[in-house]
Amino acid sequence: MKFEFKNLRNVQRAFDEAERLVKKQTKEAFNDIGQETAKRTKDTIRSQKFHSWSGNHSKELSKATIKARKQGVYWNGARVSPTNRKRALIQTGNLLNSIKYYKAKKELRMADYGMHHEKGFANYNANMTVMRKFITSVSDKKQKKIYFDKIIKPLKKIFNK
Repeated sequence: MKFEFKNLRNVQRAFDEAERLVKKQTKEAFNDIGQETAKRTKDTIRSQKFHSWSGNHSKELSKATIKARKQGVYWNGARVSPTNRKRALIQTGNLLNSIKYYKAKKELRMADYGMHHEKGFANYNANMTVMRKFITSVSDKKQKKIYFDKIIKPLKKIFNK
């Protein structure tokens, strides 16, 4: 970086501008990463490519789940329209549609039962339901690119005036 300032006043202005920019752009970068995480999480469910580090991470539904879906039985025994869908985590679309990033709280939210599927759980028959790791964060490389584009590039412009 090249720093050439004619006087102290210009230096102070540049640093004030840089401080405002960093605060604003950091908030935007966090929001971009949150939005991207929500998008990637939904894409993982749609593609059925659950993360491999989860151990038992089958995308195949058990026979009991297929039977329950055909009978219109949903989470915790609730009744829904019967279906022949055999894609994991997509029966009514509720979980998929509930995945959202909230800027004000800086958090990813979804239907409560989503975390049970993420971690695996014992169902009402005491059978273990497999983990389906679907929450997909943004890679470090992608985060660095977002930060670079949102913060470093604009800072370079300020200090190269």
